Amino acid sequence: MTRSNDKLKAEVMRLAQSGRHLTTRQAAIYVGLTERTLETYRDIGKPPRFIKIDQHVRYPITFLDEYLRASTQGCATPCHAKLHHNDAMQIESSHAQTNQEIR
Repeated sequence: MTRSNDKLKAEVMRLAQSGRHLTTRQAAIYVGLTERTLETYRDIGKPPRFIKIDQHVRYPITFLDEYLRASTQGCATPCHAKLHHNDAMQIESSHAQTNQEIR
């Protein structure tokens, strides 16, 4: 991975940990797909789920984690995810912990 890709991945991880919604480009990095693949999946109604805010497509982290979980079931290694499944689970756990603290 090149230095710029490392920076992008680090930025995506930071956004994921903050619980923010990701753009298509960021979501593609998070799940290990191309932007074009995510666009195609949207067009045909295939996961991961997304939301539209005005005309902007956004991917909530919970939707992406759900997709990663579903796509790794029964696989010895993540099917599509370049981001390791354990990293995604750690982020999800962090979100749950943050939500508990807020309550």
